[in-house]
Amino acid sequence: MTILLADVLTTMPGPTRKTTRDDVIVAMQARDNKREPWTTKEIAVAVDCSHSTAYNRLRELKTQNRVKTKSVGSSGRVWWLTETVDTHSRTPDRRSMHEVES
Repeated sequence: MTILLADVLTTMPGPTRKTTRDDVIVAMQARDNKREPWTTKEIAVAVDCSHSTAYNRLRELKTQNRVKTKSVGSSGRVWWLTETVDTHSRTPDRRSMHEVES
């Protein structure tokens, strides 16, 4: 079962808000099988952002050791949560959830 982050968060009027690393973590944790890997496209759909934004947030999370990744095929990549990711002990993004794109 896929849960869209848009279903979880309150919709904001005006310009589209920026997708944060925590948005990605919340979406990944909402999946019943948290160990099932995600494609970048699945993350982009789940958090309602572009493919490049999803890829950038996932790369940032990898540098923070919050997700792991593996290339599959000639140009594919999958991502999954590390075992240390815990919603109660995560470090929040510096950006506010209410920050909007310029």
